[in-house]
Amino acid sequence: VLIIGLILQTLIENGLRERVILRVDGGLKSGMDVMMAAAMGADEYGFGSVAMIATGCVMARICHTNNCPVGVASQ
Repeated sequence: VLIIGLILQTLIENGLRERVILRVDGGLKSGMDVMMAAAMGADEYGFGSVAMIATGCVMARICHTNNCPVGVASQ
């Protein structure tokens, strides 16, 4: 989350802040994480991994093979 401040500062210094939507994804595990990201300037927030884990994903990282060991990503 701390890198958001540096990214935001760089966007502002280069006159790009109004043209870029700052989206934070990965590692957000609580409401506090989202609040910190928002306070630092993030515009959008992603929760892909958390949703997958909630449905039983074990993060085997083989979704593209259609061989998910728990069936979350299998068709």
